[in-house]
Parts: sequence; C-alpha cells; structure tokens
Amino acid sequence: MGKELKLGAEARLTLKDNVVVKERIKKSYRLAQIDSVLRKERTSKEAS
Repeated sequence: MGKELKLGAEARLTLKDNVVVKERIKKSYRLAQIDSVLRKERTSKEAS
C-alpha cells in the first residue's frame, strides 16, 4: 500500500513507488456486474 494522496467520491489516489495510482471505488448501491463495467469503461476513457 502506498501513501494516500486524495480520496474523492469516485476514486482514491495513492503514490506507490513514485507512481500515482487511481483506484475507482466500488459503489455498493449498484449491481456488482454493472459497477464493474462502469468503472472499467470510465478508467479506460480517462487513459485514452
């Protein structure tokens, strides 16, 4: 686990080995399958 930089409603930013890592937070109010797809799609769109 790295140093937590920021925690927001959508994601947690941490610093690991001089690399900023964005981890999207699971939403318990969504169906697990839908939540997984949404988080993957949104992360992919941000990276491109």
